[in-house]
Amino acid sequence: MLDAGGAGLALAILAIFMVVAVVSEAVVMLLMKYNDAGKAFLDSFVANISSLVIGFLIVYVSNSRLFDLTDSVFLNWALIILLTIAIEFVILYFMNRSKTKQRTFAVAVIMNLASYFILYFFVTGT
Repeated sequence: MLDAGGAGLALAILAIFMVVAVVSEAVVMLLMKYNDAGKAFLDSFVANISSLVIGFLIVYVSNSRLFDLTDSVFLNWALIILLTIAIEFVILYFMNRSKTKQRTFAVAVIMNLASYFILYFFVTGT
């Protein structure tokens, strides 16, 4: 029973952070004048769900070893952030073909740095 409750709590925390990430990344797109509000929230939602699903697939295929690629926690997180930026860049690029690759890449980097910065405070509580 405790295990099922723990899994439910983990899913609830994931859902809360996904909402925070979607909103924060959409705000970054708005501040960078990348898209209007409706499109920014849609793009952020699709990019985050896509990177979440791809991340779960990678963890599944790698037998949950994605977080242990190196002996350095810092380097592991840097690799995960880079992977997320790459995935979300591709998603955003295909959803916004009228934007340049450079602009889309800049948006993907800044919005993900903002999300991981929020995640850091979300996890550590500081």
